[in-house]
Amino acid sequence: MVHTLLEQFRQTPLIEWFAFSFAILQVVFAYRNKTINFLFGAISVCAYIYIFYQADLIAESILNLYYLIVSLVGLVLWNQKDRSESVISRASAKQLRITGLIILMTMAVVLGIYFFRQATMAIDMMPAHYLDALVTAFAFGGTYLLLKRSLETWFFLNISNLIAMPLQWSKGLYLTAFLTFILFNIAMSAWFRWRRIIST
Repeated sequence: MVHTLLEQFRQTPLIEWFAFSFAILQVVFAYRNKTINFLFGAISVCAYIYIFYQADLIAESILNLYYLIVSLVGLVLWNQKDRSESVISRASAKQLRITGLIILMTMAVVLGIYFFRQATMAIDMMPAHYLDALVTAFAFGGTYLLLKRSLETWFFLNISNLIAMPLQWSKGLYLTAFLTFILFNIAMSAWFRWRRIIST
C-alpha cells in the first residue's frame, strides 16, 4: 500500500510538483495574513489551469483562472491603506447572501458548460462533473470572502476541499489530492487563528 502510494507520487509530472509547491506557499502566507500570498497563488494556479483541463475537470480549470484574477485583485485590495479593509472580521449578512448567490450562479454556469459540451460534442456527463461543479462553486464563494478577510472563508473553502479530495484522487491527481488534504488542515488551523484574532 505505502509502496504503491510512493510510486504514484514518483510518477507525478513535474508541472504538478511545481503547482503543488507554490500552492502550499500561498496558503501558508494567507494563513499568516500576508499580502504576498496572492503572488504565490497566481503562479500555482497558472499551472493548475492546464493540469485540471488535461484531467477533464473543466470547472476546476475555470476555478483556477478565477483564482488568477482574484490573486491580482487581492494584491490591490490587501495593499490598500484603509485599515478597515485589512482587519479580519466575521462576514456580514449581506456578504453571506452574496456568497450564496455566487455558489448558485457558479453551479448553474458550470453545469451549463458541461451540458452544452454533452449536446454539441457528444461527451457524456459523468458523476465526476457534478462533483467538479460543487468543488468550484464553494471555492468561488470562499474566495470572495477571502478578499473581504472574513472568517467564514475557511468554512466554505473546506467544503470545497472535502469534495475535491476524492475527486482528484479518482482522476489520478494523487499529489494534488494530497495538497488538498494539506490545505484542508491549514484552513482548519487558519479558522481557529483568525477566530482568536477577532476575539482579541
